[in-house]
Amino acid sequence: MGRHAESKIITDFLAQIAALTTHAKDPDLRAEQEPLRYLCLTALWQLLNNAFQNDGSTPLSNQQIHLLQQVDIQVQASEALTSTALHDQVRQLL
Repeated sequence: MGRHAESKIITDFLAQIAALTTHAKDPDLRAEQEPLRYLCLTALWQLLNNAFQNDGSTPLSNQQIHLLQQVDIQVQASEALTSTALHDQVRQLL
């Protein structure tokens, strides 16, 4: 997969997650969705990091670093809205 294609897929995925959580107007529903958003974003970050690192023999490209940073910003925003207990559970899971 080309770097432009992987960048577009990841950017589109982040936009879709944002759209799904933004459309939830009910505060209870938003509260229910946030842990799921956190899990999805954290898992995405881990998948990307593992895929980009591969065998660790080549450094990450600037684009790969940028993509990880984009996801990390979203993870941090979601992390601020979720419990520490959830963060611990997700770390154990991943």
